[in-house]
Amino acid sequence: MKINRVEKLRQNVHGLAESLGNLFVESFDYLALAAMFWIYFKSKVKFTYILNVGLFLGRTPQDQFVTV
Repeated sequence: MKINRVEKLRQNVHGLAESLGNLFVESFDYLALAAMFWIYFKSKVKFTYILNVGLFLGRTPQDQFVTV
Protein backbone atom coordinates (compact mmCIF):
# COMPACT_ATOMS: atom_id res chain seq x y z
CA MET A 1 0.00 0.00 0.00
CA LYS A 2 2.77 2.46 0.90
CA ILE A 3 4.69 1.57 -2.24
CA ASN A 4 1.70 2.54 -4.36
CA ARG A 5 1.47 5.91 -2.59
CA VAL A 6 5.18 6.52 -3.11
CA GLU A 7 4.94 5.51 -6.77
CA LYS A 8 1.93 7.79 -7.27
CA LEU A 9 3.78 10.67 -5.61
CA ARG A 10 6.81 10.02 -7.82
CA GLN A 11 4.62 10.09 -10.93
CA ASN A 12 2.99 13.34 -9.82
CA VAL A 13 6.37 14.96 -9.17
CA HIS A 14 7.67 13.67 -12.51
CA GLY A 15 4.60 15.08 -14.30
CA LEU A 16 5.04 18.46 -12.60
CA ALA A 17 8.73 18.56 -13.50
CA GLU A 18 7.92 17.69 -17.12
CA SER A 19 5.30 20.44 -17.29
CA LEU A 20 7.69 23.01 -15.85
CA GLY A 21 10.42 21.90 -18.24
CA ASN A 22 8.08 22.28 -21.21
CA LEU A 23 7.09 25.74 -19.95
CA PHE A 24 10.74 26.81 -19.72
CA VAL A 25 11.54 25.46 -23.18
CA GLU A 26 8.55 27.18 -24.78
CA SER A 27 9.38 30.42 -22.97
CA PHE A 28 12.96 30.27 -24.22
CA ASP A 29 11.71 29.58 -27.75
CA TYR A 30 9.48 32.65 -27.71
CA LEU A 31 12.25 34.82 -26.26
CA ALA A 32 14.67 33.60 -28.93
CA LEU A 33 12.09 34.29 -31.64
CA ALA A 34 11.56 37.81 -30.27
CA ALA A 35 15.33 38.38 -30.20
CA MET A 36 15.69 37.20 -33.80
CA PHE A 37 12.86 39.50 -34.88
CA TRP A 38 14.45 42.42 -33.01
CA ILE A 39 17.85 41.81 -34.66
CA TYR A 40 16.18 41.55 -38.08
CA PHE A 41 14.21 44.75 -37.47
CA LYS A 42 17.27 46.66 -36.24
CA SER A 43 19.32 45.51 -39.23
CA LYS A 44 16.59 46.67 -41.61
CA VAL A 45 16.48 50.08 -39.94
CA LYS A 46 20.26 50.37 -40.00
CA PHE A 47 20.45 49.25 -43.65
CA THR A 48 17.75 51.76 -44.60
CA TYR A 49 19.63 54.48 -42.74
CA ILE A 50 22.85 53.59 -44.58
CA LEU A 51 21.06 53.74 -47.92
CA ASN A 52 19.28 57.00 -47.17
CA VAL A 53 22.01 58.92 -45.36
CA GLY A 54 25.34 57.13 -45.54
CA LEU A 55 25.25 56.58 -49.27
CA PHE A 56 25.06 60.30 -49.96
CA LEU A 57 27.90 61.09 -47.54
CA GLY A 58 26.05 63.88 -45.82
CA ARG A 59 24.35 65.26 -48.91
CA THR A 60 20.63 65.28 -49.44
CA PRO A 61 19.24 63.19 -52.29
CA GLN A 62 18.52 66.38 -54.26
CA ASP A 63 22.17 67.50 -53.99
CA GLN A 64 23.49 64.46 -55.81
CA PHE A 65 22.12 65.69 -59.12
CA VAL A 66 23.58 69.18 -58.84
CA THR A 67 26.65 69.65 -60.99
CA VAL A 68 29.25 72.22 -60.11
